[in-house]
Amino acid sequence: MKFAAVILAAGLSSRMGALKPVLPVGGERAVERAQRILREAGVSNIVMVTGHRRAEVERFAAAGTAVAYNAEYASGMFSSVRTGVAALGANFGDDYDAFFMLPADCCVVPVEVLRQVADAYAGSVVYPMFGGKRGHPPLIPRSLADGLLRYNGDGGTKGYLAAFHGVEVETGDARVLLDMDTPQGYADVLRSLGLATYPDDARCAELLANTPEDIVRHGREVRDLAVRLASELNARGAAIDVGLLASSALLHDIARAENDHAAVAAARLLELGYPDASRVVATHMDLPDGDAVGEAELLYLADKLSRSGEIVAPQATLDALIARFGADSEAASSARVRMARAEAIIGLIKKRYGFEITFID
Repeated sequence: MKFAAVILAAGLSSRMGALKPVLPVGGERAVERAQRILREAGVSNIVMVTGHRRAEVERFAAAGTAVAYNAEYASGMFSSVRTGVAALGANFGDDYDAFFMLPADCCVVPVEVLRQVADAYAGSVVYPMFGGKRGHPPLIPRSLADGLLRYNGDGGTKGYLAAFHGVEVETGDARVLLDMDTPQGYADVLRSLGLATYPDDARCAELLANTPEDIVRHGREVRDLAVRLASELNARGAAIDVGLLASSALLHDIARAENDHAAVAAARLLELGYPDASRVVATHMDLPDGDAVGEAELLYLADKLSRSGEIVAPQATLDALIARFGADSEAASSARVRMARAEAIIGLIKKRYGFEITFID
C-alpha cells in the first residue's frame, strides 16, 4: 500500500489570533512538524494547502512537498480540502491508495498512531479514535476523491464521508484529539509534548534585553508583589502557577510604547510559543468580570497596587489619577472601572482565602 497526505494550512486562524501553521512547536513550526511526522510514518506524496498569508506558510514547505494555493480559503475548510484532493491527482496521479487529511494544527499525532491507522486500512475510511471520539487524521481511499471534489451537500468532508463505511481504530492516545484552534488548545498541544507554555527566567531576560529600564523595573516590582500574593494564597489552598505568574508579570509591559500594548504583548508572546503567558498578559489592563482568582487576576491586581515597590490601595491610585487628569476625563473614567475591578478581586481574596492585603498609608 502507498499513502499520500493533504496538510490543511490555509485558514484564517481567527480563533487563535496568530497564524497557526507557523506557530512554534518545540524546535519547529506546526506545519513543519506535520510534514515530518507524515514522512516518518512512510507517507511520501504530500500536498500542503495554503491560503491566508500564504508566503509565510509556504516558506516552511519541505523539499518534496507539493504546495497548492486555495484562493477561496476564506469560504471555509472544505474549499481547502477540495484544493488539496485535486492537487494530489495533479501532482501524483494514481500513485497512492489512500490519503491522510491532516490540519496543520493537529501536528502532535504520534508517528506510531499514523502507522497504526495505515496498518488498519483495507479499502474503507479509517478513523483514529480515543475514548470513543474520532480524531485526526482520517485515512481516505483514493476511490472517494472524485466524489469528494463533486460533493455539494451539507457537512463538508464529514458530511460526504458519512455515506461510506468507516473503520474506527482505538489508538489509546489522546493526542489524536488535540488541535491548536485557540490559545488554550495550543497550550494543551505543547503540554502534551512536555514543552513550556511560558518563558523561564533566562528567556524573560532575553526578551527584555532592549526594553527601557523603567519598564523592566516596574515589571520586577509587579512580579515580586504578585508572587508574594500567590504564595499567601497557595498556602491557603489556592493553586496558582507561580512560574507562569512571575514570567507574565515581568513581561506584561514589554510592548508599553505601542497602542493597546496589552494586546500587542499578548500577540507577541503567542507568536513566540508562550500561549499561557499570552493569556495572562492579555487582560492585565482590562480584566473581564468574574469570580476567579488565578494568575490573570493576580497580575491585574499587582499591576494596579504596585507603586515603586510599595502596595498602594486602589482608591489612592484612583485619587492620584483624578488629580492628574481631572474628574471628568476619559482617563479618570477608565481608572474608576479598573480600580473597581481591583477592589472586587481584593474582596474575593478576603472572602475565599481569609487573606487581607495591607496597604501603605
